[in-house]
Amino acid sequence: MQKIRENYLLLIALLLIAVTGIVFKFKNNTGTLKDTAEFAVEDTASIDKIFMVDKSEGKVVLTRKGNGWVLNDKYPARQDMIDILLTTIKKLTVKAPVPKNTIPNLLKGMATTARKVEIYSGSQNIKTYYVAGPDMNHAGTYMLLDKATTPYLTHIEGFQGYLTPRYSTDETAWRDKLLFAINKKDITAITVQYAKQSKTPSYTFKNTNGKYSLINTTVNQPINYDTLALNMWLNSFKIAAVENFDAGCSKSKTDSILNTLPIYELSIQHGANEISVIRAFKIKLPPGSVDYGGNATEYDNDRAYALINNKLPLATIQYAILDNFVKPITYFTPIVKK
Repeated sequence: MQKIRENYLLLIALLLIAVTGIVFKFKNNTGTLKDTAEFAVEDTASIDKIFMVDKSEGKVVLTRKGNGWVLNDKYPARQDMIDILLTTIKKLTVKAPVPKNTIPNLLKGMATTARKVEIYSGSQNIKTYYVAGPDMNHAGTYMLLDKATTPYLTHIEGFQGYLTPRYSTDETAWRDKLLFAINKKDITAITVQYAKQSKTPSYTFKNTNGKYSLINTTVNQPINYDTLALNMWLNSFKIAAVENFDAGCSKSKTDSILNTLPIYELSIQHGANEISVIRAFKIKLPPGSVDYGGNATEYDNDRAYALINNKLPLATIQYAILDNFVKPITYFTPIVKK
């Protein structure tokens, strides 16, 4: 019995030695798993500025202003993307260390492709790290803490995918798609100007101290309008969004588009003498293009280029949005009961 006990204890000791050797070897090959808090920032409510930059001149500065965020000190930022980024910063954890034999090549690649992320609370930089690409399975993201020499594979527990896109350095991706949000009571004038060759009459709406008027500017005559139709039209200006603030047109293509006649120009005067102007242009499609019905078409039937407030680049707006604001003059014709 004593012999069996001694053999059992010896077996346990050998197993412990073997496990210790395996762990030691694993650590030598891969490095020690860091505390996940070294990448994550638990108190995201204290974050008021996030700076992200890459080697290709992409740069994004997100600054908390009141209840919202501002992009590059110019535009409102998309709140949905801000929420995702803050959640990522809070829940970011280390998935695995990186094998030592792969670190040199990984660091070499990160030197040219990684995005630098700086997180601030007040004027204090509370976290800085570099975000690279995914692993082979696209289930983790390589990251490196500032001033560190060992990168780690990171992830968010329960999320399938990699995190690099959440740290986008593309300004257009972060810009809020809101074009305008105007209340009816704040509108003082609206002009819809069609191209001269168009047979559709242009017109102007005016709000003079609550007294409405509608004028056919093509023939310079007042329009007898349907009150319900007019009010429905004015209420449609409550919210409008673009498809993309940057259509991606080259300079030569942009010049070519601007040298064509616009479909129409929409001008809205509102608030304290603010004016929003949209000039819409047709999008020419490649030869042989067809519409959803299989019919040959020369132009895109779903969206148009738009020059907003005479500022480049050209944007794209869906006709489904534009059609809410640019109504033919017949839309306002009173319904005559028989």
